[in-house]
Amino acid sequence: MLLVFLIFIQTSCHELNSSETITSQENKVTEISSNSKNNNWEFNPKLIGNKVESNLQKSALIHLLQNAFEREIEQTYNSDIFESDNLELLSFYEYPKFHFGDIAFNAYYAKIDYEDGKYELVFITNIDEIGDYTSLILYEKLNSEVIYSRNSKMNFPIIELSYIYQGKEIKSQQFVVESGLFLDYFIDETPKNKFWNVEWATDNTYKQEIKKPNQAEYQSTGKITNHLKNGIWKEKRYLIEYKTPVFITGNYENGLKQGYFSVSIPLPNSENFLIYSGNYKNGMKTGVWKMTFRDSLIVENNLIPTSYSEIFHLKTDGKKFNKENSHSIPIKWYGFYILKSAKIDFITNKVKKFTFYVNIIKDHIYVNVDAANLVDFWCEGEYFITNHSENSIYCKGICDENSLHDFQLKTENGLFLIKSDFFGLEDWMLVKREIN
Repeated sequence: MLLVFLIFIQTSCHELNSSETITSQENKVTEISSNSKNNNWEFNPKLIGNKVESNLQKSALIHLLQNAFEREIEQTYNSDIFESDNLELLSFYEYPKFHFGDIAFNAYYAKIDYEDGKYELVFITNIDEIGDYTSLILYEKLNSEVIYSRNSKMNFPIIELSYIYQGKEIKSQQFVVESGLFLDYFIDETPKNKFWNVEWATDNTYKQEIKKPNQAEYQSTGKITNHLKNGIWKEKRYLIEYKTPVFITGNYENGLKQGYFSVSIPLPNSENFLIYSGNYKNGMKTGVWKMTFRDSLIVENNLIPTSYSEIFHLKTDGKKFNKENSHSIPIKWYGFYILKSAKIDFITNKVKKFTFYVNIIKDHIYVNVDAANLVDFWCEGEYFITNHSENSIYCKGICDENSLHDFQLKTENGLFLIKSDFFGLEDWMLVKREIN
């Protein structure tokens, strides 16, 4: 019987077991016939490409990278890179593409140079797909007072990630590459029923402690069929946008979220929860998602599944933003946009409703926020387009350099969508548009 294995090949010439030499311009997984073992993938700094200058692309990469971090249930050691101060230091660079079977995955190198150390990573993403499973971190390294790394091993279609803390492997995860997505893969098909806490101890050790359900920081309960999640799963896992573990309950079919899901978000310094709920279809949020508090509806938004592929073909000059080099506004964006939503105000620790108004007319963009006592938004007034593609624009206010208050508009199938870190959600939301 002919055994087909997949070997990982670096861009530079690499000697295969069969003594065959292959030179490529991309990282490739190539089918060959040989006696092959699991292949440890190694990061090659010589392959780092151009820096990503576009605000639209960087915003998309931050979102995709955040999804990749949240593939782990626990709060990852380096999740603080998504704090606003660190995001300003985070730089992205192109890295050669990966091929798994017939599908190409974009790859990016990212780094932060701290005063007392350096942090870097490589992650891969399928920009043509939509949903929570499109991205995966293959390499991660922090060189500081603490030495932390993430390494990957390829045995296609399985990718195994190992986490190294102070020189010791503390845990591992497996994913299967299927239909252009990275799905959670379980070697052991025994139903999961685990409740635990995590401690990063002062003696530089990582500890997991099994807990009772009502005492646990983290939870993972559900059934596994054919090595994939199936049926109802209940998890308590850390989500970066809420800065806390949240309760997530919903149904899986062959590893993909399918049907109704509920996310219970604990409010800071309170026993109350904000409930965010709606439906998934084939791993994608779709339709109306509702926010409720104490069984009362706060707001509902219509979510539209959309990919980032078009954003990565931008018209941009890459210059640092100022009023003089802002982009002109195509007429198709002219109009008055209204979004009603709600968010957790982390300064007051309360749920606040708000209405976000955008008026685009005659090469001017004006933003106004209508909210009662919402204290974490101060950038009202005139905005400018800093990047655009055919169907997307990225807008920044003149009052501050912080990306928190930037927003994006996108048009797709005659609909207009809006997205901003300020909204407290990572989703593209349908926005009402009126013609001036």
